[in-house]
Amino acid sequence: MDYDLSHPFGYYHDNRIELIRIREMIQRHQVINASFMMNLIPDNLYDWTIDIANSYDINPDFVLLSIVGGIAGADRGHHHIVNENGQDNILGLFICVSAPSGEGKSSAMQLILDIFQEYERVENKNFKQREIGIEAKRLILEAEKQEALDEAIISCDTSRLETIIGELKQIKENKLQPVQIFVNAVTAPAFAKTMESQGYVNLFDPDGVSWNENVYRQVAKYWAGEGHAELRISRQGSCVREPFVNAVVFTQPEFFRKTVMAETQRAMGITARSILYAAPPYRKRGMGKPIDERIKDELRQKLMNLFNASKPDTQGNTPPTKYLRVGTGAAKILNEFDQEMRSEVNLNGNGARIRDWCVRASQQALRIAGIFHLCENDVPSECLISEREMYMATHFMQVAYEHLKVSVLFDADRETELCILKIAEWCCSANRAAKVTNKEIKDAMRSKFRAAKVDIAISWLVDYGALEVLPLTEKYGPGRPVGAWYLNRMGVGRA
Repeated sequence: MDYDLSHPFGYYHDNRIELIRIREMIQRHQVINASFMMNLIPDNLYDWTIDIANSYDINPDFVLLSIVGGIAGADRGHHHIVNENGQDNILGLFICVSAPSGEGKSSAMQLILDIFQEYERVENKNFKQREIGIEAKRLILEAEKQEALDEAIISCDTSRLETIIGELKQIKENKLQPVQIFVNAVTAPAFAKTMESQGYVNLFDPDGVSWNENVYRQVAKYWAGEGHAELRISRQGSCVREPFVNAVVFTQPEFFRKTVMAETQRAMGITARSILYAAPPYRKRGMGKPIDERIKDELRQKLMNLFNASKPDTQGNTPPTKYLRVGTGAAKILNEFDQEMRSEVNLNGNGARIRDWCVRASQQALRIAGIFHLCENDVPSECLISEREMYMATHFMQVAYEHLKVSVLFDADRETELCILKIAEWCCSANRAAKVTNKEIKDAMRSKFRAAKVDIAISWLVDYGALEVLPLTEKYGPGRPVGAWYLNRMGVGRA
């Protein structure tokens, strides 16, 4: 199939301007000015964000999203948040930010990464001490194994030898791994090994690109915190009972577009599980300053407290899960937000590309409320999620929704671009009816595009206003249902 959009798409004299507009809209990188900082956020989170942003003279939203992801990452799945139906969620996020070079993506994440690296160094220093002790025990057992073997040869009693062999095998199978608080530029095997060894993966990348398909597959699998087991013949099987994945990725617009719209990622539900932010141009003021030491200490202490609360013991066992529960008023706010988001997919137009995201929006809001609760409380599990925290979380997600629509509804991969333009060309052709059906369009595109792709392209044209969904008040004869009726605003005389 030819996806080269430089080829002409036909010429319809009365409607060529409409086709040109549609083509320009598809290929334009869309951004909006909706800011996460415009809405209420916890006071300490606001202070941390503004001071760091002013220090580096960068977009405060970059810093805010980095810190929110950092709070979730430091928790490592230790806290779960439970809704009124009893369903619990981990606090992991997948945040993807688009911005061109020179906007301060690396600076926004730098302090978080510095604190993570500090904790990692301390933990790995302790790891080396434990590793020396384990190696000393292994050498002693090896010496005792030889003695037990000599005794067994004489006495034919292998009980002591079997015990020592069992202990050595256990040491080998339970070999400690260095702590990896975060990874970036990750490969699929490295992702799987890290998750298997420690039960969590934090992906922090200040200048990321599209990952391997298998990495996206694992992100989608572990996003809900569902357990996963693999039985292997050639080597030891693995079992992750409560996996935790959390990701914050800053990337160039080109790679952001591939992440958001690539068919594979969309099919695996990556876009549906993402908080997306296409950053508008930021006007620098040229007034950088050092970060306030108090702000730096407060943020460091918050992250260190979360790290220590979620720290495994010397045997690698994670501490018992702490549960955050939602107050009655907060639950009402969340339910209202859920209904609002679900109504969006029932409205004409948006559903084909954002339905899965809208269905998960209340789940994302619940996680954001939990993260805000961690910011504001030293012992989060001892008090309920408040109305204020849930109100802040739902407004946070409403901004995320605006960025989703810009990123997804008015953007398209190459095949979708071609499908949109071919449908528009078909609708613009002479003598095309004022009203057309979903079936007519699919039949016309059948030799070129899959039905699912045609639905996505139609929904784009509905969003753009080129097609308008009509109430289903007519029948179209016998046979297969025709689906929706559309008012064709692109036909001759209607452009």
